[in-house]
Amino acid sequence: MKENLSIKDLLGRKFLHQREVNALSSLLAGEIAAVNAYGICLRKAKDLRIIPPLEECKSSHALRIPILKQQLQMLGEEPLDSAGLWGMVCELVESGALFIGDRVAVSVLTAGEDFGFEQYEEHMKDLDNESYLIAEQSLLPAQANTLRTMTLLCAWIRSQEHEAAIEMDKQAASQRSQNSDAGMDISSSGSETK
Repeated sequence: MKENLSIKDLLGRKFLHQREVNALSSLLAGEIAAVNAYGICLRKAKDLRIIPPLEECKSSHALRIPILKQQLQMLGEEPLDSAGLWGMVCELVESGALFIGDRVAVSVLTAGEDFGFEQYEEHMKDLDNESYLIAEQSLLPAQANTLRTMTLLCAWIRSQEHEAAIEMDKQAASQRSQNSDAGMDISSSGSETK
């Protein structure tokens, strides 16, 4: 039995199909950009203690890529192999941040994770039932986990910097105290000889 569809129905279906393709393609570009950005950060990291959470996040993003590609292929579309313009922007920002240090690089990655989470929430409305369930049950929770990991890493780096600053203050105070004590010894030894 052939379904009688009006032009309006056909255009509506085509529009919904294209919205889903655009949403999945955008999410895929974001995942590819994330993998690239984490790769840059891992290569440039100075503090080896940040490498395990960065590798964990990179792996999580890498695992999402084939899922999104499969959903696009099921829609009859050829998935992207690069992050496109968004990827170039991410890499440029990330590369520049790396010259400043790990803290800034991790902050940039954390902002990217937050943006990625917002993108999943925004694009889920454009997905059909099957893609929506995959995003809801797998992709969005994985994105929430990488956001949480990077937020905690940012907090840990700030606490390390705070502890280092406190230690430096203690050392400076100790040095001032030693200098002050040495000055008292000089002045007291000088007063004894008078």
